[in-house]
Amino acid sequence: SLLGMESNSKMESMPVQIDQPEINQTQETFTLKKLSEAAKRWVGTKEIKNNTTFSNPEADAFLRKGGHVPGSPYCASFAKSCALESAETPEEAQLVKKVLTPHSLTSLNNAKKAGLYSATPTPNSIAIFQKGNTTSGHAAVVESVNPNGTISTIEGNTGAGGGREGDGIYRKKRNINSQNKQGLHIVGYINFEQK
Repeated sequence: SLLGMESNSKMESMPVQIDQPEINQTQETFTLKKLSEAAKRWVGTKEIKNNTTFSNPEADAFLRKGGHVPGSPYCASFAKSCALESAETPEEAQLVKKVLTPHSLTSLNNAKKAGLYSATPTPNSIAIFQKGNTTSGHAAVVESVNPNGTISTIEGNTGAGGGREGDGIYRKKRNINSQNKQGLHIVGYINFEQK
């Protein structure tokens, strides 16, 4: 299901258009150097009830800041909440609110329009995944880019085995070059440090 939207099997089988990056249209300049720091404190938080209540009593309020609706997937809301927490000025927070949504692929398209899209991961960027050619996606905060072709991430709504529907917030390693186009694959990165 989509983050912030009810599951709709008809919608999940529809192809989705991923727009090509546009020229920078945003004038703000800042970096979210504390994005992965904001994410770290939530590692180990588990769901008590499917996408609704959590082992850390503060998690629900934190995720709601990013637009999470209880019962819906929350990976992109988690990334947005972390970005809002790491924003250092009202202008930075405003840009985060403008670009990031509770839906991963919508956030990526917004980032392209704002000139924040990158094909290359960097620490403190947000990796965006797509499930096959559907409108379903996943988001992950990039903690580090490793020399072996992997990224270390912190992800909401995942599990110990990976995937986009899980039982908590985990630290993961993702292979940048392993792109299963039928399954979950990286389609780009939102990089606030480009500005």
